[in-house]
Amino acid sequence: MLLSVTYRKRCMNCTHKNSNLLTFVLIFLFVLSAQLVTAEKSQAHTVTRLDCKKYASVATTLPEWNSRFRACERWRKRHNLNHYCARPRPLLSRSATVKHRSARFVQRRNLTTALRYARRVRAPLNHRIALVAAITQESTANNLPYGHGTSVGILQLINTHGSVAWRMRITNSAGWFLRGAKKVDPHGRMAPRRLAQAVQRSAHPSAYGQWVAEANRTVRKFYGRCLYKRVRL
Repeated sequence: MLLSVTYRKRCMNCTHKNSNLLTFVLIFLFVLSAQLVTAEKSQAHTVTRLDCKKYASVATTLPEWNSRFRACERWRKRHNLNHYCARPRPLLSRSATVKHRSARFVQRRNLTTALRYARRVRAPLNHRIALVAAITQESTANNLPYGHGTSVGILQLINTHGSVAWRMRITNSAGWFLRGAKKVDPHGRMAPRRLAQAVQRSAHPSAYGQWVAEANRTVRKFYGRCLYKRVRL
């Protein structure tokens, strides 16, 4: 009888010790995981601020340098941190043209506003090209307070789309166009000339096609190396 009572007490003490050990192990694992997450975040912050040329400078051969540099650029572009694609240009370059003529400052400013909005809403590349082609055809990139009938603004929208003040805002007009383009072409595969006509529904269907090549050059000048996809014009 005495032996059985002593054995039970020992077993109870063993269970208590095992529970304490399990609790200690769980707390240790939790603290370790928290430290690993903090270290990973700090390392990611350090890498995002790192210059890719310095990151690739440790390479001993040219192919290794190229591979490290490209890997660094892909990583920074994927996280969209401190990358040239994350910094929109302040203004469209002076080499841009509108209807085969050098764009004036007002025209470049209007196109910059529209392209910045398109970038903010993550519009596909062919939607952006179609937007610029439509702006070129409708108003020559000028935010006109007049037009045919009740048409005003950079896309010459009529009064059924909203008030004059609303249509005169470039971001409103660009947003209306891009929303319509998304409904017509949700996957971003339609040719820009057809897309512009599908959204604008002009009485001259072939009017936008003549400015698509110029719009393509304008879009690529504004976004630079951020766009690699080729679009069927």
